[in-house]
Amino acid sequence: MIIKLISDYAVGLMVIANIIFIYFYFMQLRETKKAIIYTKFIGTDKNTGDKKNGNSKQEILELLPELLFIENRSKNKVENFRINGTLYFNNGKQKLPVDKVEFINPYERILISKTIFESIVKNHGKLFKKTKNNTIPIKTLKIKLSLVYKWNYFHKQRDLYEIEWRSLGDCPDLKVHPQITSYNKRGKFYVEKIEGNKINE
Repeated sequence: MIIKLISDYAVGLMVIANIIFIYFYFMQLRETKKAIIYTKFIGTDKNTGDKKNGNSKQEILELLPELLFIENRSKNKVENFRINGTLYFNNGKQKLPVDKVEFINPYERILISKTIFESIVKNHGKLFKKTKNNTIPIKTLKIKLSLVYKWNYFHKQRDLYEIEWRSLGDCPDLKVHPQITSYNKRGKFYVEKIEGNKINE
């Protein structure tokens, strides 16, 4: 009886040990298959000349941000890539259309033009005043932008931006409008994108 109990106990321990081993094996395998996704949200002025195709670094402060670059900096393929965007401003929120990319191969870069500001004007026209060449907020808009990236069904990454769209009252010179600036921020902390492990152009 005692021998049987000891035998059952030993078998039970072996089963638990095997389950733990399998768990850590698959966790390690999952990490080796994990893609490295790099994102940057930069101004339209950076998509010209020798800076074309997103070679420019995302600074802490960006002017007229509309260009979102997604880079797969790994040897692993990314599948079912989705971008969910939400704008928070004027005591409310606005969901952005979901961007979907079927797959991103290793060392590929994708450009997505985020027409955020056109969308705000279209949905909240009462907050704006039209001039000859521009549409300008009646009062400076403080906007928070949350971008959530999901891929391969299990992986998720997030960026947070604070955007300021200045009114004529805060920036009287019509020539410099639209005056839209963006900060990559997490609470009170500013975030700088590091350009390490650059893709070979």
